[in-house]
Amino acid sequence: MAVYDKIKELETVNQLSLGESLDKNEEELLVLDYLRQGYGSPSELLSRLKFGNKKLYAILKKLEAKGKVRKLRKGKRVYYVLVEE
Repeated sequence: MAVYDKIKELETVNQLSLGESLDKNEEELLVLDYLRQGYGSPSELLSRLKFGNKKLYAILKKLEAKGKVRKLRKGKRVYYVLVEE
């Protein structure tokens, strides 16, 4: 239950504070949570998060290097999915 409480706390911080910046680990957890909820395209993630394009793609690239996320392409469209552990 502690993970879900942390995610809910991060969502409220993301919605309420525009001035405060989140820790890099917290940002990764937030992106992973939205991927679990089914928001796989970068445009969907950008609409949910208050990050810029560069920051989101840096986080996704880091998660892909760690092996937690995989990039899928269907024509021009790009989707990110979680890797099953």
